[in-house]
Amino acid sequence: MLDNYNFDNEYNVLPHKDKWYYRHRFFDHPIYEYQLYGIEKQDNIDAIFVTRKQEYNGACALRIVDYNGNPECFGGLNGFLIEKLNEYEYIDFYCYGFDNDAVIKAGMIERMEDDSNIIPNYFAPYTARNIEIWTGTPKGRAIFFKADGDQDRPS
Repeated sequence: MLDNYNFDNEYNVLPHKDKWYYRHRFFDHPIYEYQLYGIEKQDNIDAIFVTRKQEYNGACALRIVDYNGNPECFGGLNGFLIEKLNEYEYIDFYCYGFDNDAVIKAGMIERMEDDSNIIPNYFAPYTARNIEIWTGTPKGRAIFFKADGDQDRPS
């Protein structure tokens, strides 16, 4: 699928990611196993996203750790995500600078700082509390996802 995706599309933002990056970061990872999905629009792959299954004590979560491409396509993932909720306890998607409307159209709900729902971030060791993830950039076009920092690595 990576061979059929145009990394030099109009949605390319900072940090720039190419085919080499995706192969090295996700497919050559020594510990985690990732799944890559493509979103087709008019016979073209307009976006790709990467997920990782997180298991703990018999429960599973699905983590969307990276996205590349047309942000509007993310909003069309609503049916896909609902279907995945049959397999997973929850789905998380940590992002900064991404199109908030697309995230809401996909059916995601923003977890606020004072939210009583627990969306654990740490699984090794497991920590049953919400963890705030902070990021910042002087670049206006920058978009960050969980896999861009150190939050998607084994402890």
